[in-house]
This record gives sequence, structure tokens and C-alpha cells, in this order.
Amino acid sequence: MRCVGGVLGRQPCGAGRFTTANRESFAAAEDLVAHLPSPTAGAVLNAARQAHDSGFTTMAVIATADLIVTAVNAAVLLRPRTAGDHVAGD
Repeated sequence: MRCVGGVLGRQPCGAGRFTTANRESFAAAEDLVAHLPSPTAGAVLNAARQAHDSGFTTMAVIATADLIVTAVNAAVLLRPRTAGDHVAGD
């Protein structure tokens, strides 16, 4: 593909090397915006922040749910036995 008017396909010329890294980290997005015009840079950085926040929130919810399930399992499985408890195989 040829670079025409500063744009190669749908991305600025020279930005191709950043696109894979941009999908992988917020720091790479900051590196990418250094090479973009101001309005585009703001939009890309805003999208990267939103994606990072969304992913972080999702992982926090999953980790919290996992912690609650683990705590309940620990409380149930590690409770002390009383004399009347019967365990199969005893």
C-alpha cells in the first residue's frame, strides 16, 4: 500500500508498527499518540483509557467474586466437626 496524504489505509503513515503494541498495553498507546495529530491523539488516548478502565473493572469484579466463593468454601470445608457429624467412609 502507498502512503497518500499522510494516511495509509485507515491509519497514519508509519503507525503500523504501533498498532499491535497498542492493542497490548496502555503505554504503547501513549507512544502511538506522540506520532499522531492532536485531535486524533486525544481520541486514541481516550479510547485506550476507557478500554483499560473497562478491563480493570471486569477483572476486579471477577477477582472479588472468586474471593467470596473461596471464603465460603473455606468456611464450609474447614469448620470444626462436632461429635454428631458423620463423614462417608468413616
